[in-house]
Amino acid sequence: MQILTFKKYTQIIFIMGKTATWAIGLVLISTIFITVAQTSWKIAANTDNPILSLYLWLGFFAYGLTTVMLIIALKYGELSVLAPLNTTSYIWVALTSAYLFGEIITPLKWAGLAFVLLGVSLVSIGGKK
Repeated sequence: MQILTFKKYTQIIFIMGKTATWAIGLVLISTIFITVAQTSWKIAANTDNPILSLYLWLGFFAYGLTTVMLIIALKYGELSVLAPLNTTSYIWVALTSAYLFGEIITPLKWAGLAFVLLGVSLVSIGGKK
């Protein structure tokens, strides 16, 4: 009986053309860091000297972390499945902006966010064989 190692498991998933579940989770977690980055930059932009703001550098760090997470996820998943999941950050950014900055989410914006979620769902379902 052959033992299924992590390396062998990921090779099987890659060959089968499927995306590892943990890679999907990693991309979804990365969208939180995208939200942190964009929110940090908004806060930095509202300071007297954005270049010296720690929030600017927090945003750079969060984007760097997101990049590393995406590269790891893409190694074990399909780009056509993982890239659309990144767009869920639009939803998190809109909700965070409403909460932190008092930005208004109009009915048209709510509809747009619903379409983003619908589109991501359809692409994800379409990625399964």
